[in-house]
Amino acid sequence: MATFLPSLSGLKYLDLSHNYFSGVIPLEIGMLRSLDKLHLTNNSLIGHIPNSIGNITNLTEVLLSGNGLIGFIPNSIGNLRKLVRVDLSRNKLTGPIPPEIGTMSSLKIQYLDLSSNYLTRAIPSSIGNLTNLYFLYLYSNQLCGSIPPELVGARDLIDFEIGYNLITGTIPITFRNFSRLETMSFRVNHMSGPIPDYVLNYTNLKELNLGENQFSGPIPPELGKRTILVILNLCSNNLIGSIPQDMNLTEMEVFQIPLNKFSGHLPNTICDSGFLRHLSVHDNFFSGPIPKSFKNCSSLERVRLDGNQLTGNISEDFGIYPELVFIDLSNNSFYGEVSSNWGHCPNLTSLRISNNNLSGKISTELGGATRLVELHLSSNYLVGEIPKSFERLSSLMKLYLDSNKLCGTIPSELGNLYNLEEFNLAKNSLTGPINEYIGDFFKLRILNLSSNKFEVVIPIHIAKLEKLESLDLSENSLAGRLPSQLEDLKTLQTLNLSHNNLSGSILSCFTQI
Repeated sequence: MATFLPSLSGLKYLDLSHNYFSGVIPLEIGMLRSLDKLHLTNNSLIGHIPNSIGNITNLTEVLLSGNGLIGFIPNSIGNLRKLVRVDLSRNKLTGPIPPEIGTMSSLKIQYLDLSSNYLTRAIPSSIGNLTNLYFLYLYSNQLCGSIPPELVGARDLIDFEIGYNLITGTIPITFRNFSRLETMSFRVNHMSGPIPDYVLNYTNLKELNLGENQFSGPIPPELGKRTILVILNLCSNNLIGSIPQDMNLTEMEVFQIPLNKFSGHLPNTICDSGFLRHLSVHDNFFSGPIPKSFKNCSSLERVRLDGNQLTGNISEDFGIYPELVFIDLSNNSFYGEVSSNWGHCPNLTSLRISNNNLSGKISTELGGATRLVELHLSSNYLVGEIPKSFERLSSLMKLYLDSNKLCGTIPSELGNLYNLEEFNLAKNSLTGPINEYIGDFFKLRILNLSSNKFEVVIPIHIAKLEKLESLDLSENSLAGRLPSQLEDLKTLQTLNLSHNNLSGSILSCFTQI
């Protein structure tokens, strides 16, 4: 690159983006005094950003993202008074953000992206001088200190994202003047204090992401009056109180408030938007019924209500969700039966309803959810036999039906579940021999059939489970000697065969394993 640069002194636009260029950016780049746009995005460039870049005073765009650039951002960048767009993201830049980047009041920068580097120290207050700045991305660095209140000078900010840093302190009161904000993300920092009530001023706010910090106090009632919010993420904080029942959720697509200390009922309008895709309220203290709007919320893709005190008839309060991929209702007080509705969710990969008060038989139509990867129905009051229709769940990797009142034998049809890695039927009333096809589960790591009424002998086919790490057959009626083939289980770490009718020399048992 360096060899031909001097001969291109009249060049105004240089775009080498999305190639396989390697090596360093040559010092001679500073000789291109007429250059207006420099685009080197997504290559394999290494080394430092040359200080000579400050000589190209006509530059309006510097796009160097997606390379392997190292070292400090040169202070000379402050010489570039015509800059409109700067993107140095996705490199390996270190050191502080140079204050010179905002010391020229005539700077016209509208877009500044320094994200996904290794930048350190505090956010310079001089960025507040960038009065034309609309987009500021500083996320995924190692920035620390508090947010300087002087940033309010960039009062036309539309998108402000500083997540995944080490930022401390509160949201400055001066931020009440950011009336044009559409996105504000402080996710994964060490910020604290309340959510300010001046969020009501953010009439254009579409995304508020304060997750994984130390914010405390209630959700301000003013937030409930928002009409355009699309994404709300308040997860993993110390927030308390109830969700404003008058919260207008007409545009909501993502509603995430888990791992807090919220209580009360879920808002009745939580699914009224018709656009809700992700709903996570797990690990709080919510109680009461599921909002009626939930049953017909066909846009849902991912739902977590687990770890609360919610009640209601699971057979009636939940409908058919054509886009649903993941749902966890565990550790609540739901009752009713495992209905056929779940078998009509064509994209469902994970269904978790453990530790509730479910009763009755498992619907045979659950076998229609052929994309299921994990099924957790543990610790309920389910009765009857394991449905033979489970043979259709060929993608199943985790099957947990333990701690119920299931009876009968393990259906031979389950022999088709070749992808099983974890299989737990413990604490039921299952009978008969342990099927020989159990040895065909070549990927099985965990097998727990304890506390049932299995009898006869331990099948030698278990020895074929070359990846088995944990085997629990305790508290059954198994008899006879240990199969000598068990010595082939080289990965076995936990073995529990207690409370059976096994016999033979204990010395020979240890010799075999």
